[in-house]
Amino acid sequence: MRRFLLFLFCWLSMPAAAGPGVVIVSGGTLGIGYELVKMLYEQGWSVATFARSPEKVEALRKQFPDPKRFLAEPLSVMDLNGVRRFVTDVQTSLGPITHLVNNAGTTGPLVRAGDISSQAIHDTIATNLTGAINLTGAVLEQMMKLGVKGVIVNVSSGSSKGVPGLATYAATKAGINVYTASVAEEYGHHGIRAFALNPGHVDTRLQTAVREANPSVFPAAPAFVGYHERGELVEAEHSAAHIQYLLQHPEAFPNGSYVSYRQIAERLYHGGCDPVHLRYLSP
Repeated sequence: MRRFLLFLFCWLSMPAAAGPGVVIVSGGTLGIGYELVKMLYEQGWSVATFARSPEKVEALRKQFPDPKRFLAEPLSVMDLNGVRRFVTDVQTSLGPITHLVNNAGTTGPLVRAGDISSQAIHDTIATNLTGAINLTGAVLEQMMKLGVKGVIVNVSSGSSKGVPGLATYAATKAGINVYTASVAEEYGHHGIRAFALNPGHVDTRLQTAVREANPSVFPAAPAFVGYHERGELVEAEHSAAHIQYLLQHPEAFPNGSYVSYRQIAERLYHGGCDPVHLRYLSP
């Protein structure tokens, strides 16, 4: 109860935010994406998402049944033409797109740079970088046509600075950071803001694979085991709250910034009320 009251106090003490809009969240059936879709929908946003699994997409449609506020399609971010059609469908069904979250991603295999297959290289880059660039381009086109001063959040990673065992993944996230900064330079004077977010070590399915990885290939594996044992992983719902903060408070950071979840926590919860750390405040 004390943790809940602290979270409620922190949330209510937030500065005034921009109202709900129309948002696309790629990869909205699992992890951070699902928690963000749920959070935004429940707070009055019109939400559109897509993911590869038809079964998971259908489950979302049943959970969020209002067709005037929710749209979900089974679609891969690697389907470049399909994604552009989806953006048009969102505009037609929900209205002008005001926000975009490029969340869909894959780490690819945990292997050394010389051991990754050509197919794995292609799929990792196509999902994390090409797919995000394609979706962003389609959304920017719509925003410019309608004069929308929108916000784009690209989910990046601390691995973007380089990490053994995930070289290709790290390269795609470094690419996302640079792409984000470039978009901000190109479109900032039109009122469009873009950010790359490092969500931290989030407690998703990926974490299990990372902890079980061979340390000779992925030297950081013992560190991730420690994060888990000490309860230091970020919960997906808290990552979603950090993304929502960026969506509604784009003025909080310079346009084009690479933003860490810790920076948002400091602003969102006024130094000490970050829900990720509320467990340490309980007696």
